[in-house]
Amino acid sequence: MSPFKNPFNIPDEHMRMVGIIACQWEHIEKTLEHTVAEIMGHKPSRVGLLTMNIGFHTKCELILAYARAFEKEEPLTWKLFTSSIEHLHTCQKIRSEFVHASWHENETDREKPLRLILSTRGKRLTYEERSTNIQELYDAAETLDKYASSFILLMQECGLLLPYPQTPDAQSPDHSSSRNQGT
Repeated sequence: MSPFKNPFNIPDEHMRMVGIIACQWEHIEKTLEHTVAEIMGHKPSRVGLLTMNIGFHTKCELILAYARAFEKEEPLTWKLFTSSIEHLHTCQKIRSEFVHASWHENETDREKPLRLILSTRGKRLTYEERSTNIQELYDAAETLDKYASSFILLMQECGLLLPYPQTPDAQSPDHSSSRNQGT
């Protein structure tokens, strides 16, 4: 048993799942950073300091700029890129709704703690308090995992995010795939 106490007096499983969702989001961010680095023709470890400072939306736009080469020649591939980026935007929204929420005890049903969701859209501030059962967190984590996995598979089909050669003199991944037209 951990010596740490949950300061919000809500079920530990809820807090554990919020942590898992946060970690899944970090995995998505790192995957986007690696993708951008490879599109630019660099080994991700060499430009990590740069790519980690590019915002989520900008990383997505850079990936779509790369994918635009597929728009006329391979419209299905272009559609897969745009759909995958839309799914990653969904992941960001899900992450924000759980990780950035203000959690507190639900005095009427301890198993469904309350989360306060504040957001601004345009010039309008919205405020919502939702009771949250654990299944919602499981579903959110499953969605992030599914969309991240789909994105990685698509990138690999396009010659990106492939395992690096295990030779000591390997400087960068091989981008010789016929579908990789942007590097």
